[in-house]
Amino acid sequence: MQGSAPSRPATAEEEAWLDAQEFLDHAHTQWLYASDGIATAAQDAHGFEDYGFENSEAFGMMRDVQQASEFLVNREIATKASFHRLSSMRKSALKLVSIIDEAIHTVVQNERNAALEKIEAVMQMKNECEEVAIAERMQLQSEVALLKQQGECLVDLLEQEKDKSICAICFTRCTSTTATRASISTREQIELVRAADAR
Repeated sequence: MQGSAPSRPATAEEEAWLDAQEFLDHAHTQWLYASDGIATAAQDAHGFEDYGFENSEAFGMMRDVQQASEFLVNREIATKASFHRLSSMRKSALKLVSIIDEAIHTVVQNERNAALEKIEAVMQMKNECEEVAIAERMQLQSEVALLKQQGECLVDLLEQEKDKSICAICFTRCTSTTATRASISTREQIELVRAADAR
């Protein structure tokens, strides 16, 4: 049975080569990280220009929220993200919640103001209708009072005309009776004169 080769210390040349190989591996890893970072930054910058955001931080938060939304359907993805990445997503999500809360407050306040304006308009219309109703009622009362006064005046005129008619009838009757009596007296006198002449 062949035994294993005895270990020996590496030569200086071999140590240098191993160090160089380790440096190259580390450099390659760093280059991969840098490439990923550059690609992500370029993608963010391109998206930033397309969306026209005021600052790249807001665009980065939007990307965090978009990526974090995948956790809603697949939680295992969250366990594969780094702590730094999860912290960034959490910060962006809290910022989004704050923005939504402010928007809700603004919308509720605007709806409340709109409702108050409608209520104020309805109350103003109600007051105007009441004022118009009061004015029309007063005008109607004035017209009723005027008609009542005119009716009373008409009744008085009718009474006066009735009295005049009665007086006119009485005067006619009295005149006719007097004339009749005068006519009778005249005939009697003529008869008396004729009788005296016959004698």
